[in-house]
Amino acid sequence: MEVTIRRVEFYEINQVVSFLIEQFKDIFLTLKIEEEVLIQLFSTAMRCEQCFIALYKEQLVGVLTYSTREHASFEVSLKDVRKMTGWSKFLRFYYMVMRDAVVVNDNQIYLNSLVIHPSFRRQGIATQLIEYILDEIKVSEYLLDVMKTNQEALALYKKLGFKVIKKRFNTLILKLM
Repeated sequence: MEVTIRRVEFYEINQVVSFLIEQFKDIFLTLKIEEEVLIQLFSTAMRCEQCFIALYKEQLVGVLTYSTREHASFEVSLKDVRKMTGWSKFLRFYYMVMRDAVVVNDNQIYLNSLVIHPSFRRQGIATQLIEYILDEIKVSEYLLDVMKTNQEALALYKKLGFKVIKKRFNTLILKLM
């Protein structure tokens, strides 16, 4: 399936953040933070220049974000999280979302979110997004992590040349050189 891939425009931030939250709903439900609060937190934290979207006939069908040593794709203010959610939800947010961030060195990027709408999966969109970023962002190493249970994603990453370099409790860290 042929899609249009481009960087997110400022006016699209809320739509993209809502899309990401919807696709990661299972994870975000365990945080017990209202969706509107999550949208506000992530919308103000998103760096458009580090987020690519895939559009099929003007419909948002995929998102890929990346982080560098200098900037995360979402620069969430922990102070804002604590202020907007309270102490216990803040701790849950920190431990689930931020604590295990992959450390990125110079000349590396970390692909931290690759999400395809369920109706558009297994149609080559994830591959197109990854290939696009490999062409667009020239570095010596590309890192990502994947849940050990996400066998479809793991198979895709391995097919594209990523290798497992580290195992964590429930995730694998992969690298493409």
